[in-house]
Amino acid sequence: LSVHWCGTRFVAVGDAGAILTSETGTEWRQIPCPINQSLHTISWDGRRCVAISASGAILTSDDGLVWQPCASDLKVGLVSLDV
Repeated sequence: LSVHWCGTRFVAVGDAGAILTSETGTEWRQIPCPINQSLHTISWDGRRCVAISASGAILTSDDGLVWQPCASDLKVGLVSLDV
């Protein structure tokens, strides 16, 4: 559903927690996702990737390869993710 350049690779997110990465944009591999929810938006803030699910779950990754859920107390004040 969404693809973004995340520092050193493209990262695509989609249905049922699908996360794919590619260094070239031509060959993709699936990365394990810590949640089984559709991810709708991904962005890169210059230091980390951020992905958001339809239910509001937020995942972060420093390299696009290992993802961690964002603690709920860190989401306070979050208004939007600009992609």
